[in-house]
Amino acid sequence: QAKLAQKTLEKLHPCMDRVYFVNSGTEAIEASMKIAKKYTGRSQFISFKNSYHGSTHGSLSIQGSDKYKGGYYPLLPNTMQANFNDFAVLEQITSKTAGVVIECIQAGSGYIPADPSWIKAVRARCREVGALMILDEIQTGMGRTGPWFAHLDYGFCPDIMCLAKAYGGGLPLGAFVAPEHIMKVIQADPILGHITTFGGNPVSCAASLGVFKALESSPELMAEIPAKEQHIRDVLVHPSIEKISGKGLMYCLWLKPQIDSFAVIARLEEEGLITNSFLFAENAIRITPPLTITNEELDKGLKLILRVIEELSA
Repeated sequence: QAKLAQKTLEKLHPCMDRVYFVNSGTEAIEASMKIAKKYTGRSQFISFKNSYHGSTHGSLSIQGSDKYKGGYYPLLPNTMQANFNDFAVLEQITSKTAGVVIECIQAGSGYIPADPSWIKAVRARCREVGALMILDEIQTGMGRTGPWFAHLDYGFCPDIMCLAKAYGGGLPLGAFVAPEHIMKVIQADPILGHITTFGGNPVSCAASLGVFKALESSPELMAEIPAKEQHIRDVLVHPSIEKISGKGLMYCLWLKPQIDSFAVIARLEEEGLITNSFLFAENAIRITPPLTITNEELDKGLKLILRVIEELSA
């Protein structure tokens, strides 16, 4: 744990100096919400429409859609969902707000990047009113967008950052990271204010350290991401493609109504290529190749996608 905490902090702004390990992303979100409530003495949380932060009680309460909430009411009170990339949220963040849960690239809605000026304004507004900015880097972390963590491209430091997925190298591991003055609120009153039996177990931590080692020993994997990103944009052009959104190696392919995304996904799987859908993006395909993909493999996959789209558009 100590080695992994140190390695994680090496990749972050010095404002972050404490790491707490859990088993998953949703646990990291839940703990961050607890900390925000205790640190601020407030209870309101603001998240964003079509966002996804997990399926446990607190994270489900701030989910940006009612689609998956049915049957689980009442959920946490005093939550609201604002429009992503809309400056109107600045007026909604007030002295009653405990935390704003946000992503640099909104994953569930189709990999929508945050406007840099907007997310920095949200950061400033949180600081102005004393609310905590809780940054969900669960999908974007570990080099997926180019830097180690997506917010490093935006030039700001959140109050709390949540990690999971690739962070565990295929094993169950999550974490939340924060400055000491924020993290210390769970040290006392009550003592052990947040506990977990298996969070940060040695095997998962070893796997995570292995991910860091692999990326550090092969720096070209992250260095080549911008070129691969541009190649994706250059190649995926077709009359049935409406648009592409995303950054790095996380992309959403939006299709026009005349072709069904689920049919494309199923056909690609038959051909040996795994893609996926999105929770809140209609008629869209998730494209998230591994960082280890070669240029030849990437080109082969992109050409297969175009071929399947062409055949199903006929």
